[in-house]
Amino acid sequence: MELAQLPKHHAVLIVHPERHEAKEKLWAELSSLSPVHRIFDQTVLDIDTARAIISWANTPYNDEKIAMVSFATATIPAQNAMLKIVEEPNIRVRFIFVTSNKVNLLETFLSRTH
Repeated sequence: MELAQLPKHHAVLIVHPERHEAKEKLWAELSSLSPVHRIFDQTVLDIDTARAIISWANTPYNDEKIAMVSFATATIPAQNAMLKIVEEPNIRVRFIFVTSNKVNLLETFLSRTH
């Protein structure tokens, strides 16, 4: 999958059996576009990482910035923490979530992603 193929939605969820492969390909393209884009690559997306993502998203910047969040699983507290930023996005911030397993994702989190 290429960046140009992704929907222009503020939060995109990519479920891919080879999460690392999908992440590496997209990140190679994304990181070449701007140094402000950020990757959060976790096996477990925990509350501390969620807080770091929220802090990064809330840091003012004049141009678009994109966070790629790659994880195998996400804790319930982390998903709940991320809900507000995904529900009420800053118009200059986009998220690309990459996982190999969406079974444990909250329905509310899933419904806020494209």
